[in-house]
Amino acid sequence: MHAGEHISDQDLILYVDAELPALRRIAVSRHLDACAQCRAQHAQLREAMTGLTAAILSSEPVEGGAAAQHRLRTRLAAAPKTPSFQLHMARLSAAVAIALALIGASVALQTRNAEQSGLTMPNPVLTPGAAVPVSRETVCSASEAEESPKIATALAITVFNHYGIRNPQSQAYEVDYLITPSLGGSQDVRNLWPQPYSSGLWNSRVKDALEDRLRAMVCAGQLDLEQAQKELASDWIAAYKRHFHTDEPLPAHRSFVKDRAWE
Repeated sequence: MHAGEHISDQDLILYVDAELPALRRIAVSRHLDACAQCRAQHAQLREAMTGLTAAILSSEPVEGGAAAQHRLRTRLAAAPKTPSFQLHMARLSAAVAIALALIGASVALQTRNAEQSGLTMPNPVLTPGAAVPVSRETVCSASEAEESPKIATALAITVFNHYGIRNPQSQAYEVDYLITPSLGGSQDVRNLWPQPYSSGLWNSRVKDALEDRLRAMVCAGQLDLEQAQKELASDWIAAYKRHFHTDEPLPAHRSFVKDRAWE
């Protein structure tokens, strides 16, 4: 990066998202250390994008781009009108517009893909998975894996709202834990999604069978607890195929019953 040259809006967005190549990221980081102007723009962009992510994960349904932009404009309008702030606004507005478009498109695509696949896999933006600090000894000293704790109605409705489901059909879904409580999963909106209960090939009954298998492996010393949590959070279907050595759910697992459906 040449002397006097400032970081482009595109590079700042990629830097905030940790998507720059390693060498370019180092160069940008060093430039930010030395350039107050780029540092200020980076801080404003990061705040804007963090606010949008928080809105996505809040208890309200995901907003469209127009609503998010309106809220962002309101927040920026209330900010101190210092000469430095005014100087950066012209460049920042273009960067924020790109960020809003990228975030909005990503969320819409992921939600649409989840709907098209019957929600067998959660939207990773809405449901990345969450766990509580727990040891293998604590997990394995509990009684044999049982039905997961019932989700409070208000929390379940919040989860359905996040996925755009306003009138969930009784017995059609399980508001399921991505990381099961029997492996340390928390009762947190980030760890819940509306999974088909018995319809489709990869439903909650099949996932319940995988959860029991992973817990048994953890307690037998065949799998680390953290690895089991990671496999559930990243791609539970791939984990099922790997541990049961099959490309489709085993017949016995299609009728496996452990947790209750949404009522």
